[in-house]
Amino acid sequence: MKTRVIVMSLSVIALTMLSCSEEEARTHVYGEVSCDACAGTSWSLNGDLGTSGEKYYGSCEVDGDDMDFTVASRDRKNATTSKDFYFYIRGIKGPPEKGVYESGKEPYDDEDKYTTFSSGSVTNVNSWVFSPDDADPEEACYVQLYATPDTGDGELTPDESSFDYFVEIKCGGLEVEDSSNSGQDLGFVQTQLWFKNCD
Repeated sequence: MKTRVIVMSLSVIALTMLSCSEEEARTHVYGEVSCDACAGTSWSLNGDLGTSGEKYYGSCEVDGDDMDFTVASRDRKNATTSKDFYFYIRGIKGPPEKGVYESGKEPYDDEDKYTTFSSGSVTNVNSWVFSPDDADPEEACYVQLYATPDTGDGELTPDESSFDYFVEIKCGGLEVEDSSNSGQDLGFVQTQLWFKNCD
């Protein structure tokens, strides 16, 4: 009987630890996405990211040194109102820099740290697909910084939370028509996002 109680107690402890580790492993996003052709102009994000009812729909994935991410209010099929958005970037070229902040809480703006990405899309009622090739000049659309925190300096998000990856994208000089060809052109997309627990 005593052995049975010990085994049951250990099982409860193991399940508790497992659920805690699963909770800690949730993907989290903090930051902002803005778009000149979008009805909402910009969206602030701070919450869990996933595909099973989390606050935001999407994911962030690091494959080798490169990164893809999707952040959205809902999945693409259901992101249909002017309050909804769906935004993804594919193929951010790594490796990520080490260290996000140049001084205080201002992210680095150093051309030597700039990199690029393969493609992106933003949906807000209308939908646009874009890449640096669509910018004029092409250099106006770039990843300003893709970085991991300098843990030695204890870098945190602006709301003082830990993070694993930071991405800042400035993509201007665009003249991209929406998918319905309504004449609403996308001119720029900007984002600053901090991610934790990417796949």
